Amino acid sequence: MIKEQAILEYLDPKYLYVPVKFNDYKLNTNIYKLEKVKNNTNINYFPISGKIIKTIYLIDTKNQKQLYLVVLNNYKEIIKYQKKYELSTTKLKYLIINAYDLEPFITNSSTLIKNYAQELLETIDYIMEKNNIKQSYIMLKDKDKKYINNYIGTYPNIKLTTLTYKNSISIKDIYNTYLELKYKKPIITKIINIITPKHNLNIKVKLGTLLKDLLIKFDIYKDIDQNYLLIINSCINGISFKTDNIIITEDINNIIFIKNDFEKVSKCIKCGKCHEICPIGLIPLYYIKYINNLKKLKQLSINKCIECGLCSFVCPSKIELLEHIKIAKERVKNEL
Repeated sequence: MIKEQAILEYLDPKYLYVPVKFNDYKLNTNIYKLEKVKNNTNINYFPISGKIIKTIYLIDTKNQKQLYLVVLNNYKEIIKYQKKYELSTTKLKYLIINAYDLEPFITNSSTLIKNYAQELLETIDYIMEKNNIKQSYIMLKDKDKKYINNYIGTYPNIKLTTLTYKNSISIKDIYNTYLELKYKKPIITKIINIITPKHNLNIKVKLGTLLKDLLIKFDIYKDIDQNYLLIINSCINGISFKTDNIIITEDINNIIFIKNDFEKVSKCIKCGKCHEICPIGLIPLYYIKYINNLKKLKQLSINKCIECGLCSFVCPSKIELLEHIKIAKERVKNEL
C-alpha cells in the first residue's frame, strides 16, 4: 500500500450516467451543465453538457435496478444555472466537524485536511460567523493534526480534538460548502478514495461517472484480477459487488478491492451468534427467512437495524446477513 497522494482528477468522461425515477426526456435531447435534472434521485444537476443518447438499467449501491440517462459529453461545458446559493441560517450552539477516517487504509478525510486545510478553516469560520456560533471542534486523528497546525492558530474559536461526538458534520460536507461558496454553483463533483493492494488514490470525478471508465483511466485493473472483491464504502458494513458497472453518486465515498480468499458460504447452523452480538437485540437470520414478507419484516422491527455489520462479521457460515438486511429494509421503505 503506498502513502497518501495529492488529489487526482478525472473530470472529462466521454459518457455520464444520470439516475432518474422515470424517463422524462426524449433521445437526442440536448442538456446543459448545471441544468436541473427532472425526476432526479441523487444527482440534482447535470454535471456536463451534451446529448442524451440512450437510457439503461444498472444496479445501484442499494442493489436495486436503477434507470440512468446516458449523456454523450460535448466538452463545451455550456452552463445553465439560475438558482442562487444561500447558506443555511439554522441556529447552532456548537459546530462539530468529523474528520476521522474510521477504517484502515481509507483516507478521504485525511486527504481533504492535507490538501485543503486553509480553505476548510476559512469555511468553518464563515459558517460560524453567519450563524453566530461561538465555538467549533474538529475531530481528527493525531497523525492528521500536522496538516492543520500551520493555520489553526489564526482561528482561536476552532479547536482540534480526538474525542468523538455523535452529532457532527462530516469534513466532506464542509468541503462541499467551500466549493459552493467559492463558485456559487451546486456540487457536481466528488472525491473518491480507490483502494487496491498496491495503491491508495483519491480522485476527483464528476458525479455520474462510470467506475469502469475511472479504473481504465488510471490503469487500476493491473492491480486486480478476477479473484478480488469490489466493496463500496466500508469493509465492515459495505456491500460487495460482482460488477464494475457502478455509477459514482453522492452516496459513494470509497471503492475497495480486497483479495477474495474468504471461505465459501454454507447453510445457517442456527448458532444464534448474530442475535447475541446485535447491539439492538434483533435476530438478523429472520430477515433472510422473511425477506419477501413485508408484513413480517415490519413486525420484526427491521428499521431498527443500524447496519453495523457485526452479524455478518461473526457468522461462522459466512452468510452476508447485512446485504440481505439492506435489501429487506429498502423493500419496506419503498412499500411505505
